[in-house]
Amino acid sequence: MLFSGGQFANAATLQVAPVSVTMLPKQAAVSLWLSNTGNDAIHAQIRSFEWSQQDDQDQYKETTDLLISPPFIKLEPGQRRMVRVMRAGRLNLTQSDVDSRASGAAAMDMSPENQEKSYRLIIDELPVASRSKSLKFVMQYSVPVFVSAVSAPPIKPTLRWRVQNLAGTQMLVVSNTGTIHAQLADVKLVTTTGKTLEVQRGLLGYVLPGSTMRWRIPFAMPSAVAQNKIETLLNGVITRGIQLSENTAQ
Repeated sequence: MLFSGGQFANAATLQVAPVSVTMLPKQAAVSLWLSNTGNDAIHAQIRSFEWSQQDDQDQYKETTDLLISPPFIKLEPGQRRMVRVMRAGRLNLTQSDVDSRASGAAAMDMSPENQEKSYRLIIDELPVASRSKSLKFVMQYSVPVFVSAVSAPPIKPTLRWRVQNLAGTQMLVVSNTGTIHAQLADVKLVTTTGKTLEVQRGLLGYVLPGSTMRWRIPFAMPSAVAQNKIETLLNGVITRGIQLSENTAQ
């Protein structure tokens, strides 16, 4: 996910890959690649946050569960550099000793978990003086990081879909009672007559394990709500025929 720091900007010169990360239970570290496609040097900061959801909002709390090496980076024009993202485990490492302990990361003792953990890496391009006279804005990337449970994860999350009338506004409510996240994109309502109504083109959002999220429906819901179906990209897989619950008032 990419954010711009202004109204007008040149094409982003700071590039980050991958845009989403999943870590296996015994995996102690992953690599993130930052590159500079512009003509000026770039300075960036990488921070890690614990990610949860409450009251239909994403909540971020700084964490030492994921440690970054290096947390600050300089990229010359055309340069590509690797950043290591490491799990602290039970070793109680601090950011100051990450580099010296990185070689022993594979031996970290990870606590057993039965539910996926969710984090965000925030990569901020730091403002610097530019030789170019064109208007330049700093960028921010937000990269999801999911740490899988020790037990074999299910193939897909367990979701409940319903429509809620909230103070006169119809909301699509999605609850995740499973143990892994749900990424929802290209969400459509397929009516009993076969008509397709677009709820959201592209990314709608995430529903983390144990969380409920709500989004406004941009059209009047047809009658007989439970007879209509949802179609969506669920974690990148086209999923059709999803059952809706009856409309509930609040």
